Order: sequence, then C-alpha cells, then structure tokens
Amino acid sequence: MVKEKCVCLVCHASVRHCLSVETWKGIHYETMHKNYEIDFPQKSELRRRKVLDSKSGLRAEQSMFTKPVKQTEAATIASFKISHIFAKHKKPFEDGPILKEALIEAADVLFRDFRNKTAIMSAVKEV
Repeated sequence: MVKEKCVCLVCHASVRHCLSVETWKGIHYETMHKNYEIDFPQKSELRRRKVLDSKSGLRAEQSMFTKPVKQTEAATIASFKISHIFAKHKKPFEDGPILKEALIEAADVLFRDFRNKTAIMSAVKEV
C-alpha cells in the first residue's frame, strides 16, 4: 500500500480504495498475473530476488516525485525564516550580522538531509 492505494509490485497498477490485501490479490493478482506462481514459485530464491528488485524499483520511481517536493518545502521554510529574522530586527536585507543569522537559519533547513551538514554549517558560520 502506498498512500492509501494498493500497488502491484509486478505491474505497478494501483487502485485508490482497496478493501484488503486479500481482496486486491483475488481481484488483480490472480487474474492479471496467472503465470507468476509458475515463473516464480513461492519461497524460492528467484521469487525473493524478484520481489526485492520490484520493491527497490518502486521506491526509486516514487522518490523521483517526493524529493522535489521536499526540496521545495525546505526552500519555502528557509525563505520564511529569513524573512522572519529581518522583520524581527526591523532591518533591511543589507545588515551584515543579521544576514549571517538568516543564512545560518536557512542553511539549517536547506541542508537538513545532507551527510556533510556539519561541515556546511561550520563554513556558513565562518563567513
């Protein structure tokens, strides 16, 4: 299930409202993938590899959509934090110490998921 949708690992078909996994399997799996049990027998190494490959492929496909959303959300939050700092100090965008404070806040949000966030943050603080 992905966001309240049943998703088939074999063909990536989805149904918005799925009553249960058993219902989905009965309706879709057994009618659309009749030969799957023959080609990939249960509890076989071949089937295990096929399922792992299918899961990783589905995750990769979905990450293409979720990553840009996270980046846009982080940019919006960073923009809000910068504006909030300048409004709080009642200063224009050209005041050096306040600009540094705003950059630190923005970097904290924008580089949240980066492996080298601490190195980036220390470089921003040294500016």
